[in-house]
Amino acid sequence: MDMIKRLKENERLIKKSQFKTKNTYVLKLDIVNLDYKTATREELAVIRRSVKEERTREKLKSIVSFIISILVALILAFLFWKFVKL
Repeated sequence: MDMIKRLKENERLIKKSQFKTKNTYVLKLDIVNLDYKTATREELAVIRRSVKEERTREKLKSIVSFIISILVALILAFLFWKFVKL
């Protein structure tokens, strides 16, 4: 009895469709004004150079943080070994 009731409720939900229709998601392109900008070769070169510099800075930061974390771990291990040995 319970299964039949669930099947009927599911059929009602499908017919009633509580989901939004496809038309509610369609964007009206005439309202949205897209402005495509162009860049010169010099501007692109400046952007590329700045991106490369940023990448190298990020790599350096990650290497330095890795070295510092290893040093801290070694110091903590040494202190642990020193005081546990008492």
